[in-house]
This record gives sequence, C-alpha cells and structure tokens, in this order.
Amino acid sequence: MGVVHFAPLSDGAFIEPLNSFKAHEDQLLKARQALSRKEKYTKNGKKVKAEVQRIHARIANVRLDLLHKTS
Repeated sequence: MGVVHFAPLSDGAFIEPLNSFKAHEDQLLKARQALSRKEKYTKNGKKVKAEVQRIHARIANVRLDLLHKTS
C-alpha cells in the first residue's frame, strides 16, 4: 500500500508489491456493511464480526506469505 517497489535487486530489477487489500476489498466491504446492520453482541452479529476478522487475517497472511517467499 503506497510502496512503488517492494524490493530492489542487485541487478537493477524490482520485485513489485502485492496489493492484497485491493484483492479482498469487495469481500471486506460487504462484510463490514453486513456488520453495521447487525445488533451488537447478538449471535448473528458475532458471526459477521468473525467473518470480518477472517478477511483481515487473510489479507495479513497474504502479505506475510509474500515476505516469506521473497526472502
């Protein structure tokens, strides 16, 4: 997010960053909208909140995977 080149290499090539947020943005938007319509601390509200948390975790895991694979 906001980084033009993820990592420059010694031969002058660049590794491009992976924008994992943009790939999951639509899913996150729908889940957040559903969460905003739910009443807090209800069973259905907790389910949707867990879904939002899973999407955020997936975004973080994609970023960590890119770091791990490139290093």
